[in-house]
Amino acid sequence: MTMALANRKGAHEQPVAPEGAHELLCRQAETRHDIPLRPLLIALGHSLEATFAETAQRVRLHVSADAVTFSSDDTIALALLANEAISNAYQHAFPGKRSGMIAVSFSRTVDGLVLEIRDNGVGMSRAHRPGSLGLNLMRRFAKRLSAAISFAPLAGDTGTFVRLWLPRTITFPPADGSRFAA
Repeated sequence: MTMALANRKGAHEQPVAPEGAHELLCRQAETRHDIPLRPLLIALGHSLEATFAETAQRVRLHVSADAVTFSSDDTIALALLANEAISNAYQHAFPGKRSGMIAVSFSRTVDGLVLEIRDNGVGMSRAHRPGSLGLNLMRRFAKRLSAAISFAPLAGDTGTFVRLWLPRTITFPPADGSRFAA
């Protein structure tokens, strides 16, 4: 695997097996427990590396995430959005034998939470193809989360930047393991 995992402060969840993203979602949804996002994003990354194995040999995936938990319903929407954005990068950003990097970060900010997925591939069309199924799916998942989403080419017209901002109260696991709502 070429995945680099950054352990952000407070990220004390156990890693999930590569095939574990789906299993984690199903198991936690059945028990109605909140789902820790860091191990889920890591498992999702491993799964997509396996799915796009040929491209993953030349494209490095980097995942970093703060310790945050979501309800199972919100986590499913967030995981599907991340899956779509990362899959799009693997499928479209690195044609031929082009190498590069996909970076996924999930962090707390003063006024909410931010999921960012960026790549240094060929970039996306300025038109964003309004009828694009992938972009429309991500917009719908963002709406489901009451979040704002933006898509932009990176500076120099290479690469793509997807940013999801969630301006709401989320449950955070504090360092002592107790639970509270921010």
